[in-house]
Amino acid sequence: MATGAVQWTFPVGDAVFGQPVVAGDRVDRVDRVLFGSRDGHVYAVSFEGRELYRVSLGGPVIASLASTEGSVFAASVPGRILCLDPTDGRERWRLDLNGGGAEPHVFAPLRIHGNRLYVPSETRTPGSAVGIV
Repeated sequence: MATGAVQWTFPVGDAVFGQPVVAGDRVDRVDRVLFGSRDGHVYAVSFEGRELYRVSLGGPVIASLASTEGSVFAASVPGRILCLDPTDGRERWRLDLNGGGAEPHVFAPLRIHGNRLYVPSETRTPGSAVGIV
């Protein structure tokens, strides 16, 4: 029954700015909503509003997550990028953009095209800032 009524809410430690993704444990079964929070976690919540898991990214998650069949990608503002299994939140791989004296800031949504993940960011060095994808 589509009435527009709120079905459930889920409390998190800080604001949620990014668009959530819907995922599941099989291609034909979506049963969870994943989203990042400024409290530094990615949350997976069932369609009934029950927390399935949370994963720490070590900094605020402002950018919208991205997903493909069987993977969810998240980035923290300080530049930690994780590929997660949407079923259980298990980390598949990680990349830290921070290094070499540069200070990355990831705010914009992640995008996937083909087999590539695009991460728009601003990289700050002493005295300058550069936009990088």
